[in-house]
Amino acid sequence: AMLGLGGARLSPAAARASAAVEAAGDPGRRGLVAIWNTWMAMRLRDRLPQAVFDRLVEPWTSVVGQLPEA
Repeated sequence: AMLGLGGARLSPAAARASAAVEAAGDPGRRGLVAIWNTWMAMRLRDRLPQAVFDRLVEPWTSVVGQLPEA
């Protein structure tokens, strides 16, 4: 799941939201989620476990490239 956090358990509501975004199949919508996830990960970088941070920014880094240094 795009919003899955590499093994972190999602709440039932978050899991439903993730499934709804992926089921929509709309690349624009998935792109917005990728941008949002990356923005939030960058803002919370010092508070997130590295594995969660990496999972959140993976869609961005695989398309756009490296993130700026913290």
